Amino acid sequence: MSLTPVTLDDLSWRGMLDAIRRRIPAASGGAWTLHSPVDPGVTLLELYAWLLEQRVFWLDQTPDELVHAAARLLGVHAGSTRAARTVLELSLAQPAAAGWAEVTRRTRFGVVDAEPAIVFTTLGHTLALDLERVDPADPSSPWRTAASTRSTGEERELSPGGPLELFACDGRAAEARFDFTLRSAAPANPRRAFKVLLDLDTSPAIAAGWHPSEARLAPPPAELRWWYSSAQGRTEFGADQLRDGTLGFRRAGVLELRPPDWRPWRPAPNAPLVYSVWAAVESCRFAYRPRLRALVPNVVVAEHRCRVRPPAFALDWPPLPARELSLARPPRSFDGDGPFERGVELALRERDGRWHTWTAARDLVRARAADRVFAVDRLRQRLVCGDGYNGRIPALAGATGPGEVNARWTAWMGGGPRGNLASGLAWEPSSGSSDTFAAVRNVVAAVGGAAAETVPELRARCAAVRAEVTRAVTKDDYEELARTTPGVDVARAWAALGVHPRQACPVASAVTVFIVPWAPREKGLPEESLVRAPVADEGMLRAVRARLRRRRIVGSEVFVRPARYRTVALTVTLAGSVHDPAELRTRLERQLRSFLDPLPVDDPQGGWPFGAPLRPSALVREAQLAAGAKLEVLRVGVTLNGDTAIEECSDVPIGANALVELVSLALRFEPAREPAGGLR
Repeated sequence: MSLTPVTLDDLSWRGMLDAIRRRIPAASGGAWTLHSPVDPGVTLLELYAWLLEQRVFWLDQTPDELVHAAARLLGVHAGSTRAARTVLELSLAQPAAAGWAEVTRRTRFGVVDAEPAIVFTTLGHTLALDLERVDPADPSSPWRTAASTRSTGEERELSPGGPLELFACDGRAAEARFDFTLRSAAPANPRRAFKVLLDLDTSPAIAAGWHPSEARLAPPPAELRWWYSSAQGRTEFGADQLRDGTLGFRRAGVLELRPPDWRPWRPAPNAPLVYSVWAAVESCRFAYRPRLRALVPNVVVAEHRCRVRPPAFALDWPPLPARELSLARPPRSFDGDGPFERGVELALRERDGRWHTWTAARDLVRARAADRVFAVDRLRQRLVCGDGYNGRIPALAGATGPGEVNARWTAWMGGGPRGNLASGLAWEPSSGSSDTFAAVRNVVAAVGGAAAETVPELRARCAAVRAEVTRAVTKDDYEELARTTPGVDVARAWAALGVHPRQACPVASAVTVFIVPWAPREKGLPEESLVRAPVADEGMLRAVRARLRRRRIVGSEVFVRPARYRTVALTVTLAGSVHDPAELRTRLERQLRSFLDPLPVDDPQGGWPFGAPLRPSALVREAQLAAGAKLEVLRVGVTLNGDTAIEECSDVPIGANALVELVSLALRFEPAREPAGGLR
């Protein structure tokens, strides 16, 4: 039951004045007889009623500082300004001067013809190689790269028509190869890493490797081994020579390569230089087939922020101590957004003649009188210092000569929703040489930029945090915590209370959680690419185990297992004739597979229930929907786990905590029968 909010501001000036006038005769003993506005006493009462109305209004007004302090007691901190991130593709100018170019960390790139300017800063170093494009005269044409895979005995290549399925889910060994064609030889001992974007078609719930909210600790779905072409033909990468931003093809990410030998090879005499990288897996235990949409080399991750380091300047202070420092002096090349709340460094030369460092704080509520702290006013681009009660008042030393300074500052500026941009925009370097690159564009959309959290948003998040599940106590708690495991996409979770994997009898302290992972179900997906019975990979199971281990109650045993499937064969008997039995079988199979699908495709609460028996009557209804009005579905026979018995009337139990997988469908036809009386 929710409590009604208490309203303290329920008095008005007229109501208070009428109540006071009614009390005058009794309070004065009849001596006060004139109660009109011309009486000085009534005038004073009106003044006091007005003052009291203002005070009562304050009772319902909660300061922002109090809201932040109360949120901190709940463990909730207001969100700061976030900067958007994107992936930039670098194309060297033709001809390349040295065959490669190095881009250092904090290199600035701005959107061409953006007004006001939008500047991004690179987050790391990268090595841009002199790669070949399909059309050498067009810097925006695709790279001459290739991706191929060998997982099911046949070799497939990446084509513009659709994504390339790198690995299957059959448990066999497989490998994928990525080729890059160079116009000139790469450096012998590069200092930077060569970065490649692997744009994978993964679950929408899993953030890409460059996203600001990406989960860095999600375990990979399978153990991959990486190789590169060398003088020996093929050499395995060392532990410090490769960083897999895809986490084993779990998400889209950037692959960083640091091989000690960059020697390319020629597949044939007079052929182009080709550099190859292999990814091999001994057992394909993926929940679904990783699909590669694009392979983009020469990339670097950039963020919507810019470090402003102006020269030191003197502040002209008024006679009384001031509390605000203005930062409204950004360079012209910057877009003018305010500073980040935690991105300002400030040093002041105070009256003792020494320089003192001041620290940025979210607010000044908890600051003591002597603390050298300040808060960032992002909207006005100012730094707000204390008032002597909460935080020290800045007392700067006076300038004794021309050009003498008493304040120095450095700030990271940018961020906010203005950095969220579409993909395919043209960029240009804002610092350094501009003739090094022929073209720069962002191959993915810039996402993640957001303004600082407001007080109403903080209130709403505090209300959501109170309803958030933090401890695994009930059955619903286990399932909710398993579904919300960060870094992996668990589509369904089923907590079986009392089930112990090594005990036949129920165990009161044991809980076994069965996991169903996400798998693609979009329209137009080829039938061979659909994973009808998705099984959670070992990395996903480890992530869920670690989460539940920290949230379980003391004395309980928690086990995480992949979902168990029972294979089902159906035999549909129909009355009538059909011209195309294959097309009818396809429609029936699609309808029945959707009915028995363990994943919630359209309904978040959908999916075949765990342990629910198969009812032939329900299967007849679904088959009739697919067959149409011209055919009559007489009965549906159910065969479980390859058994020879066919059940057409009674419910078929599949076992507790199990799901079903339709493996075969057979059709039988009988002559149409005329109704023999009765109501139809």
